[in-house]
Amino acid sequence: MRKRKRFTAGARGRLLVYGLPLAALVMILTLFVVKIASQEQVEVPLLDAQKLEAQDGLIDRDHPIPFDMDEDKDKDDDPAPSEPVILALPNPDPEPEPSESLTDPDQEDLDPGLTIITPDLVYAIADPVNIYAAPDLASDMIRSVSSGDSLIKLAQLEGWLQVQLRPGLEGYVRDNQVSHTRIFVPKTGESYYVQNRQVYVRSGPGTQHAMEGFALRGMSVKVLESGQEWSRIRTEHGLTGYMFNELFGPDKPADEITELERGRYMYVDTEEANLRESPSADSPKIGAAFMDDRVYQISDNGGWSK
Repeated sequence: MRKRKRFTAGARGRLLVYGLPLAALVMILTLFVVKIASQEQVEVPLLDAQKLEAQDGLIDRDHPIPFDMDEDKDKDDDPAPSEPVILALPNPDPEPEPSESLTDPDQEDLDPGLTIITPDLVYAIADPVNIYAAPDLASDMIRSVSSGDSLIKLAQLEGWLQVQLRPGLEGYVRDNQVSHTRIFVPKTGESYYVQNRQVYVRSGPGTQHAMEGFALRGMSVKVLESGQEWSRIRTEHGLTGYMFNELFGPDKPADEITELERGRYMYVDTEEANLRESPSADSPKIGAAFMDDRVYQISDNGGWSK
């Protein structure tokens, strides 16, 4: 028979010394594995702190990641989005600072009768309009402007206006030669067109003067002497007299009238009237009519009768 081996006291001591720690280690590892296997994972969105967009990921419900929303705590670990920077551009035309006094020291030497007014625009209504260095016709003439030109009105004196043509060029003009409304003023030597159907030509600048004849719509007139309301003109047929400025202008009307049909008998009221081939003093003479001769007027263009 084989005899059973018996453990001695020294062998049992070594078994306890090495076996117990090993058994404890195995038990700890087993518990750890079981713990991990039993944990439940939940899919939740992660918040992107920079773009504030939801990101997909997994997070342990039992061990959540701390997220501090307190703005007073340390922000180095979770920097906030940068705020937009607004740049203030300099004002190209800064408003002048208000002065302590509204009185310009340079105005102390102005004429006491001069009234300072808010600058506004006025227009020349004569041709030309002379600008003087002082409110006196005997002073030096600085510049002259044409009708329709604009000026800046600075101040007003009896009978005169202080005006500015451009920065640094100021002077005085007669107040009856400018207006706040731009109006048509004919220029001497220029030609224009009659605008109305029949416009009378008078012996003087006004309706109280006798009629010398008339001009028809579309006929050209040449300004011999320009005026503010009436101008001395000569029609294309040679009739000379005065015509109201508002009745002719630079644009030729489309519906031009060359003559008016008459169909009536008339009497010659001059000693001798030449008969010509066409309505012009340059055309050949073909006959003559004398005082009180009875003639049949076919048509009339304001200066000549057929």
